[in-house]
Amino acid sequence: MLLLLENLNIYVGKFVLDEVLDLTPIEATYILSGGQKRELNRLQGELLLSNAVKPVILVDNAEEINQTVLSQLQKQQDDIKAMTDEKIQQERIRQAEMMNKFTEIFG
Repeated sequence: MLLLLENLNIYVGKFVLDEVLDLTPIEATYILSGGQKRELNRLQGELLLSNAVKPVILVDNAEEINQTVLSQLQKQQDDIKAMTDEKIQQERIRQAEMMNKFTEIFG
């Protein structure tokens, strides 16, 4: 019963022992599974947000450093864009096939 109380407090919110004792086992399981599902949905939403990567670099104001950093940042953003751009993916697949043919011939 204390384990159920602890799980309900973690996933659903504040419960006291008397409230848990008043619940039937089916009600307690139903409430707990709803809280766990809500937490899972929240975590999946955070995962989706964390997969949307935007690289950021902090630098000094020196112009030469800024140009180097901007070019690196642009390359990283192009690589991220390439993950979802079908034309770029097709071009990379074509290049890989050409490289494989080259290796088979001259390998």
